[in-house]
Amino acid sequence: MLTLKQACGTLKIQGLQALDSDKLERPDSVQRIHLAKHKARDLNEIFGALINEELTNIEIIDRYMVAASHNVETLEDFLTSVSAIWANPSGKTVKFTYGPVNIQRDRDEWKKSMKTLIKRWESKLPGVVFRENLRGSTRQRDFHDRRIVFTSQTSRRGKLLPPTAHTAELTGGIQPLMDSEQETSVFIFKNI
Repeated sequence: MLTLKQACGTLKIQGLQALDSDKLERPDSVQRIHLAKHKARDLNEIFGALINEELTNIEIIDRYMVAASHNVETLEDFLTSVSAIWANPSGKTVKFTYGPVNIQRDRDEWKKSMKTLIKRWESKLPGVVFRENLRGSTRQRDFHDRRIVFTSQTSRRGKLLPPTAHTAELTGGIQPLMDSEQETSVFIFKNI
C-alpha cells in the first residue's frame, strides 16, 4: 500500500507500490535526447538511425500540427529535414494524426491547412502516400501525447519479417522540436 501525506491528511492507495531508486533507473532501450534552447536541431543526429531503406511508414501524432500558420511552418521544416535524410521514400507512407478540434470553425481551417500541406508535399515527394487522420472527439482523453512512430520492415532470405516500430515521444510536439528558441526532449524506444 502506498501512503501519501497531503495538507488535508493522509491518503492511502491500495494496490500501488512506492517507487524506489532501483525502479527509476533508465533502461538501455530508451534513448533520451534533451534539446536545450538555442541548440541547433539536427534531425539526422536524432532520427537518422530510424530513417533508412527499411523504413516503410512514418506517423506524426501532434494535436496542434496545423492549428496555426507557425505550426504548419514548423511541420514543413520537419518534413524538409526528414526528406533530406530519407534516401528513397517512394512507395512509403507518411500519416498525419492531429486534433481533435474544440470549435467547428477551427476544424474546417485545420482540415484545409492539412489538405494544402499534403497537396504541396505530394508534388515535392512524388510516390509517397500521404494520409491524414483528424481525431474527432474531445471526450477521448488520449490526444495530448505527441509522438512520431517510425515503422520498418526487413526481410531474411527473401521472406518479410514482422514490422518493427520505434516511437519518438516529443515532450512538446513538432513545434518545439524544430524551434531552437524552445527547450524540449525526445524519448526514443522500440515498441514491444
